[in-house]
Amino acid sequence: MREAQVDLARVERITTMGRFTDPRSGLDAILRAAPVPAVTISIGASPAREVTLSRKGAKSRTRSRKLHLTEAKARVGRARKTRADLEQQLRACRREIAHARERVAEATKQQTATSKMLRIISDSPLQSVLDAVAEHAARLCDSNNAEIYRLENNLLRLVASYGEIPVHIQAREGFPANRDRVIGRAICDRRSVHVHDLAAEDSEYPAGSSDAKRQGHRTTLGTPLLRERTPIGVILFRRWEVRPFSDNQIALLESFADHAAIAIENVRLFEAEKQHTLALAQANRDLAEREARIRRLVDSNIIGIFIGDSRGRIIEANDAFLEMLGYGHDDVNSGRMRWTKLTPTEWAPADEDALAQLSRTGTCRPYEKEYCRKDGSRVPVLVGGAFFERKTDEGVVFVIDMSDRKRAEEALRESEAKFSDYAATASDWLWEIGPDYKFTLLTENAFHSNPADRIGTLCWDHARDIETEPEKWRLVWATLDSRKPFHNFVYCSVDGTGSPMYVKVSGKPVFDANGEFRGYRGTGTDVTAIIRGQQAEASLRTVEAEARESEQRYRKAQLELAHANRVATVGQLTASITHEVNQPITAAVTYALAARRWLNAEPPNFREVDDALSLIVREGNRAGEVVGRIRALIKRAPARKDAVAINDAILEVIALTRTEAANNSILVRTQLAEGLPRVEGDRVQLQQVLLNLIINAIESMRDVGEEERELLISTRNEPDGVSVEVRDSGPGFAPAAFERVFEAFYTTKPGGLGLGLSICRSIIEAHNGRLWASPNVPRGAIFGFIAPAHPTAAS
Repeated sequence: MREAQVDLARVERITTMGRFTDPRSGLDAILRAAPVPAVTISIGASPAREVTLSRKGAKSRTRSRKLHLTEAKARVGRARKTRADLEQQLRACRREIAHARERVAEATKQQTATSKMLRIISDSPLQSVLDAVAEHAARLCDSNNAEIYRLENNLLRLVASYGEIPVHIQAREGFPANRDRVIGRAICDRRSVHVHDLAAEDSEYPAGSSDAKRQGHRTTLGTPLLRERTPIGVILFRRWEVRPFSDNQIALLESFADHAAIAIENVRLFEAEKQHTLALAQANRDLAEREARIRRLVDSNIIGIFIGDSRGRIIEANDAFLEMLGYGHDDVNSGRMRWTKLTPTEWAPADEDALAQLSRTGTCRPYEKEYCRKDGSRVPVLVGGAFFERKTDEGVVFVIDMSDRKRAEEALRESEAKFSDYAATASDWLWEIGPDYKFTLLTENAFHSNPADRIGTLCWDHARDIETEPEKWRLVWATLDSRKPFHNFVYCSVDGTGSPMYVKVSGKPVFDANGEFRGYRGTGTDVTAIIRGQQAEASLRTVEAEARESEQRYRKAQLELAHANRVATVGQLTASITHEVNQPITAAVTYALAARRWLNAEPPNFREVDDALSLIVREGNRAGEVVGRIRALIKRAPARKDAVAINDAILEVIALTRTEAANNSILVRTQLAEGLPRVEGDRVQLQQVLLNLIINAIESMRDVGEEERELLISTRNEPDGVSVEVRDSGPGFAPAAFERVFEAFYTTKPGGLGLGLSICRSIIEAHNGRLWASPNVPRGAIFGFIAPAHPTAAS
């Protein structure tokens, strides 16, 4: 570090001698005599890198002083001053000297703080470096607070803070790097941002101004931390009062920030490299430890291990593997041992699958196989392996001798054969019979009797159904004679009290080591409750079948009755039907006679003849339609579920009853709603209901005055379908009669059977609809029903 020194005695001597008469000239001479201090920043123990912050300014001031000196000399030559003037100049120069001393002291203090901070940076971890930068930055410019923010993912996060002003609650989480705050503006513009009074800058810095008002600080300076012109963070300086930073302080802080950014980045890189080095060292230690464990495993000879390649060569093997196969290390070293030659031919596909797994994944699942020993015998083994990471053609193979395990498994299978047979057919009791089919073993509670009573008896001695079910027993005897197992054979036996019980037995034949038949063993279960339940269920199914048959007969009878009702109703309309048929026939005859006359005319008028013939065809079709409607009503056919246009069906029924209504002087009116959905049902059955209701209405109005006879048929759309109502102006019903009108055989007509309305209700309910009756106002009755809409209409 270079120090600035001022030879005060020399200055005073020069002034006293009267070389300068102008106070400003004396100050210039003093400043020229005093070398300008230079600020040097040193980083750690690295070679000193000096940064002269005021070199250009010093040169400029030197040229300015030379000009002033020349002018002073000229003035001294031109003027004569008194001693009092010289003393005044001396006092002015002393004041300038005092000011210079203060500036030198300030510069020295700043240089010392910077050097101290950078020395701390060189030997500290990253967080300590950040804290030290914040502290020395605050002291360097006499600010109340200094904060360092790091730029990460377009967010500025607080990483270090020093000073009195509290930290913003969101600072650790991060502020957006936008222009709403001083720190964001410094990042965006890549330059220092100096705001004299942040609280007064609502429009320019809305978020920052709000923070300043809440926390109470005023003057703010943000200096970016740049690395190769790329921002990596920002240092924020704040003061409680409105006290702007000087240009010298801003320049010094910018230089400080540049070197601090370099130092921080160097420390970060150094720490990252140090962590990488530590991780690498740890990995090497782990690798060495794993290798040592593997070597101990190989040398421990707990299992057989060898190292080989995919071509069949065995490179190295431990003693356990060699002893397993009867070879020695000389066989390995000579190359005579190859794992491909150790493998029997039938196990080669398993080895090929293992090699394919190793090629794909580097490892293979353990699998069982056999190796050939040196003496030609075989040893069962469990093999698994893995390729080395750097040598993908070589790997390690682990081999476990399975000889003892195989022998143990065989012995276990033989010792458990009897118990596994019991387990396979486990139930309530166990039994055994000899080659003569007589019981030799019965466990407790067999047949709910004393087991000893049945030992030595044939297994079917107590059966009760041999005569009733001979075929079943013939099959089971054939199974026993063929020495085959049987399962779930159910027969009727007796318990200890002589009561019948049902038994389910399963068994399998037993052979000794030489294959000689020794009898059967198996299990037995009491299934009396199950069989009786099945019998009861069968009886119930029989009852249900009879009930379904009765229901079918009932429905058939109901259909016959409905058909008879339709025929009887149509019979009541004989006069009307005759009239409806006679009208088109009479008209056709009249048109035919007219056609003959036009043919006999001179000359014949063929045009009129053609018109008459067309009218004859029309009237013939009309008569056919009347007959067709009648046939549709009286024919016997199963019920259908069609999409029925209810208004069209109503009009057809009205046409059939038109003459009957006219003969009774009844005015027929309709109020049929438009746009109705089609209803789901049988068209003939729905027309039968309408025909019954209309005929009943006509008959009920025969006893009232002719001027009062009116029949209204209406339809409307309802939430649950289409509603049809038939209103008459007859005498109506008594209130009590409305509750019984739909009962079978209830009638108010002298010659009625009381079945019409009952049949109508059955038809409507079969259509999932509803039929009702209510009084009409001021007189008469209303009969109506609702038929559900067809699903296609709803969709």
